[in-house]
Amino acid sequence: MAKTTDYSIRKESIYQIYPRVYSKKGDLNSVSADLQRIKDMGFTIIYLLPIHEPGLLNRKGSMGCPYSIKDYYQIDPNLGTIEDFKNLVTKAHDLGLKVMMDIVINHTACDNPWTEKHPDYYYLDKDGKPSRKVADWTDILDLNYQNEELRNELFKMLEYWAKLNVDGFRCDVAPLIDKKFWNEASKKLRKINKDFILLAESAEEDFIYHLREGDIKVLTDYELYSAFDLCYCYDIIKYIKQSFDIDYDLSKLADVINYQQTMLPLNAFKTWFVENHDIDRLMYRVNDKERAKNYTALVLLLKGVGFIYAGQEAYCTNRPSLFEKDDVDWSLLDHDFEKLIGRINDLKKRMFDDEEYVNQQMLPYKDIIAFIQYDKKHKYYGFFDVKAHKMTINTDIADGVYQNQIDDTYITIKNGLIEVDRPILIQIY
Repeated sequence: MAKTTDYSIRKESIYQIYPRVYSKKGDLNSVSADLQRIKDMGFTIIYLLPIHEPGLLNRKGSMGCPYSIKDYYQIDPNLGTIEDFKNLVTKAHDLGLKVMMDIVINHTACDNPWTEKHPDYYYLDKDGKPSRKVADWTDILDLNYQNEELRNELFKMLEYWAKLNVDGFRCDVAPLIDKKFWNEASKKLRKINKDFILLAESAEEDFIYHLREGDIKVLTDYELYSAFDLCYCYDIIKYIKQSFDIDYDLSKLADVINYQQTMLPLNAFKTWFVENHDIDRLMYRVNDKERAKNYTALVLLLKGVGFIYAGQEAYCTNRPSLFEKDDVDWSLLDHDFEKLIGRINDLKKRMFDDEEYVNQQMLPYKDIIAFIQYDKKHKYYGFFDVKAHKMTINTDIADGVYQNQIDDTYITIKNGLIEVDRPILIQIY
């Protein structure tokens, strides 16, 4: 919750792209060629997984992990050149899209030149050797943020990319880096661009517990919000994953979202998603297109910033490998689903004006997910058939005929009953 965070960020939606697997060519120019389609789906931000060259030493798989970075200033030659990247940013801006880079500064590749030139930049184990805090991340070495020279070098690097007109950073494993650094980085970046967006990959509950048992400091979401505009919804991701079980009582998820929102300051916003490069595909978990549509509508309309992983609109079941060329399967791309996503993203922009206070409260239904949202101007009800049960439920909406803002069909409420058989958004006033 950086003090500079603008409430209008609630209108944004993010499209996450893993450039290596996004196309057969797996390059930045292929991403540039697809920007109009992304724009047409109503997204306002593209977020690129790391575009730097992976290290060779201790490399995982044949291509290495994009989160094992050899040089922060160089583009992976498999993806293209710095000019290709600049052209992508320019084209995105011409279309009204913002570009967010994935920044990985908790660690570097094991053969990053710093390991030879600046061994003091690295975290040392009990034997005084460069090491890592997470044991199975064997292709990386953690950085030592007690080193002031390292901190200054990283500030310089972040400013370099910001001056290339990048609009924001998604910051990998942000909780493992100290808060003072993030607060200083935030101030420096916003001197370059006052609207610069910082998104923290905050931590899951189990991850925090595990590292704290090893006496390793991990920042909570509340601490991260001092510098960041947005945090991942990882604090409640286990409840979201449990909701994929067809027998799960969805009122539990409603309760935990309400609790989360009550505990956060007003302009501390979440990014909402049901899949990303670290989480199994939604269709792999639910294997039902109607359920997938309802979940996608839900995460785009929750208060915060909606987040879709490229391929979600094609009902992909395979989560691409981080270590191989494992292309997104676009064969099932559904243009009607793309249009639905575009409609929902446009509704999101209308639902959240720039007034400070917008209340969104989840409603306690067992077999659907629903919310009521209101501010000084508008009142909405959202209903999402995430189990594809086609439920008839009780509601406190007055009897009558209402237009579903999502698909322009009409909804009849009689005797306080409404049939929920698709994503529904009703505007009361």
